[in-house]
Amino acid sequence: MTVTTKLLVTIATVLLLATTGAGVYYLNETGQINWFSKTIEIPDLVGKSKEEVESWVQANELEADFVAYSYVYDNEMELDHVVSQSVEANKKIKRSEHLDLDISGGKDPDQEFILPDFKGQSMKEVAEWFTSNDFKLVSYAFKKDPSLEKDQFISCEPNVGETVKRNTKIVVTFSSGDQANENEEVTVPDFKPYTYNEMQKWGKENRISLVFDFEFDDKIGKGQYIKQSIKPNATMKAGEKIVITISNGKSVGIESFIGKTRKDAEAWCKQNNVKPVFIDVYAKEKQGTIVAQSVTKGNITKDSKITFSLAAGPVPLQNYVGRTKDEFNGYIAWLNNEAYKSAKLTFEIVEVDANDKKPGTILEQNPNTPCNPGTKVTIKIAKIGKVTVENKKNSTEQDFKTYLSNLGLQLGNRVEEYSNDVSSGKIINNSTGTFDRGTSINYTVSKGAYSFDPTPYLKEGTAFNHGNFAEAKNHGWTVNVVEDFNSTLAAGTIVSSSVNGKQITVTLSKGKDPRIDVVSVIGQDVETAKQTLANRGFTNIVAIQADASDEPANKVIAQNPTSGKYDANQQIMLTYSPGKPEVQQATIPDIQVDFFAAADRAIIESGVISKIRGAGFTNVRVVEKNTLENNPNNYSGLESINPAPGTTLPVDSEITVTILVPR
Repeated sequence: MTVTTKLLVTIATVLLLATTGAGVYYLNETGQINWFSKTIEIPDLVGKSKEEVESWVQANELEADFVAYSYVYDNEMELDHVVSQSVEANKKIKRSEHLDLDISGGKDPDQEFILPDFKGQSMKEVAEWFTSNDFKLVSYAFKKDPSLEKDQFISCEPNVGETVKRNTKIVVTFSSGDQANENEEVTVPDFKPYTYNEMQKWGKENRISLVFDFEFDDKIGKGQYIKQSIKPNATMKAGEKIVITISNGKSVGIESFIGKTRKDAEAWCKQNNVKPVFIDVYAKEKQGTIVAQSVTKGNITKDSKITFSLAAGPVPLQNYVGRTKDEFNGYIAWLNNEAYKSAKLTFEIVEVDANDKKPGTILEQNPNTPCNPGTKVTIKIAKIGKVTVENKKNSTEQDFKTYLSNLGLQLGNRVEEYSNDVSSGKIINNSTGTFDRGTSINYTVSKGAYSFDPTPYLKEGTAFNHGNFAEAKNHGWTVNVVEDFNSTLAAGTIVSSSVNGKQITVTLSKGKDPRIDVVSVIGQDVETAKQTLANRGFTNIVAIQADASDEPANKVIAQNPTSGKYDANQQIMLTYSPGKPEVQQATIPDIQVDFFAAADRAIIESGVISKIRGAGFTNVRVVEKNTLENNPNNYSGLESINPAPGTTLPVDSEITVTILVPR
């Protein structure tokens, strides 16, 4: 288990040793009681409280110094409970041996946190963050802020973003709400019987700013109430402040143990009921000497913890000559993070020309042995130089690798190609020119001359794979693929193939032809025609009526398309006859020839034609006669209407009107 800080205190336990008990004692040759030769089985004590351990010690009548307790900060284990044990559970040891137990001293009060930005959070959310991280000295203040709702975060001291510890005194300010709430008065209680947490709760519920002061007091126990700035039963408003003084308990005057030993500090801590925390740090002083302590003057409370830094010897710096600069960087960073970051080493890099060494290689290091904290280490590294790379065509790959290595270069991307003039395994070409040492050089290796036999890939009935011909295509081969329907071979399989030089022609099956033959249905009844096409599998048949036709009604008179192969959803357009139109008839009206005797020619034509067309006839022809034979009296008049008035016939029949005109 990893622990942050370890506090080692040997607890002397006064045991009432039993004088009887089977199997506990036996007499030695001199007649004296021999206690230490007896063994004891160590149980699993992890997670047990210190009180439970001491009860186990007493029940088994063990010596006072049999168990040594070491306090460690632990974020998981409950305070004063066993974190780990030096002897594994169920193992037997002699009573003359020792058992070391790590006891949880709670969460490390010196653990650092960065205060988050609580903007927009409520008092409940902010308080939960401090509680979950085990902060002990958080006070809550309140003030009016019209722009924020009640109990919304305003600010904190220290400010957000600053680094704080669990034992840092922190004041968080929240909005006290609107004016009505601020005018509401609350009665101040007597905080004497309250615990610290209860005081905090009262302040938050009533939005009263509680400020805590701590004083040493030889009569009032640590953490207990001493006094309050506002007397009990007084009234106050939200946002106002009460100062509550809490006892730090009896004070202990600090002594400085710098330059002394751990044993000296332990004795003083035991005498004054102070818990020491010992950490090992790199130092130039004699190993085991105390070189620093967390508090060197003033007073502290009993049960407080003091951290003593023990000299663990010089920084164990190793010699990195022959290794790389990057490795050295990582090593120094690691050293500076060990032993509570006490090494504090710095280093300087000096580049020097060294064509016989790989760039970045450490050539010298000073110092290169254990050193004092804060030492500046100087390293000299091989400088990146320029080298010229030649074309190594026809060299073996191994010779090429050796060539690059001797130049301080590295192998880059490797490509294989066929070559008709370079043997297999030898270099075809490589990057050439001037490069920095350490550069990766790309190169191409020959696979020998290229030969290709397509026959195994062209078997009839097998699946065709373009990938089989990829390399051949790179060497001038071409592959032409033709697809056609085939009723026996699956789609994608080879129907036939041919090879002509480096040209390959492959016919691939598209599978069975899914298309349907169209048949002509011209002359069929439209419904019969549609059914005929549907029976063949067509699903998109459209029938439209023609404007006019002499064919019988509903007979298909046109079709598109009339033949060929098509998909089932191909639209087939059918045009069908509306049937012959009905013939309209009319009767030529009765017109008296004598009525128009000697009338003007224009009047005759207008009157006669108007009357005939009024009966529904559309085809009226006018004929003029002006011979003496036909008009001996030489006058204008109506000679005849043909067919004669009273005749019934189609309205589009020709009606001839003959008019006599004078010469």
